[in-house]
Amino acid sequence: MRIIEGDLVDLISPFPRHELKRVFGWLYCYKSIIETDVFPKTPEEYEQQMLKVIPNVLSYAVIDKTNTTNHKHEAPLVGMFAFEPMSEWNAYIHLASSRSAWKKHLMDEAAELSINDVFKTQPFLRLSGFILEENKPVRYMAKRMGWTYEALLEDWVCQKDIPKNVIHYGFTRKKWLDSTRPIKPEVQPAPTPDTVETIEEVQSNGILG
Repeated sequence: MRIIEGDLVDLISPFPRHELKRVFGWLYCYKSIIETDVFPKTPEEYEQQMLKVIPNVLSYAVIDKTNTTNHKHEAPLVGMFAFEPMSEWNAYIHLASSRSAWKKHLMDEAAELSINDVFKTQPFLRLSGFILEENKPVRYMAKRMGWTYEALLEDWVCQKDIPKNVIHYGFTRKKWLDSTRPIKPEVQPAPTPDTVETIEEVQSNGILG
């Protein structure tokens, strides 16, 4: 397990498996791209599906380090980023977050931290993302991040048997690194990287303060 420190958020990689049910609630709340008619219908189904997926993707838990969202949780987990490799050179971004983290723009900093880490540690030439046309919070974030609007895919998925349009976004390694964003911070290893498995254990080791 690794810790990536930011100003408002810290990232934990990989995402703790025992917290996967919470991601289902965030996705359902926002009716996001993967919450389609083929999406798991319960947190338990989602957990079982993701337990097979998580080992094959780069995943990050987003921790509200100053608890600006006032979450009543000893380790305020507020979001998730995952990067699914499509080839040696390309990967797709998946993300989810609580409403309060969106409102505080915590996911903007988490996006920068995770994308910087991915480009520092992986050979990807570009990253891409599918976003439902009606998912305005994520579309606004994509615009703030400088991601490129590449295509409108009409009737790409269905929700409750209703066809939905999807927007394809993307950006290259060169475009990201040529932007004004510094590649920071350096990855800070956890005190016990081979044994820390849960957020509770991370908290007990003092990593989250």
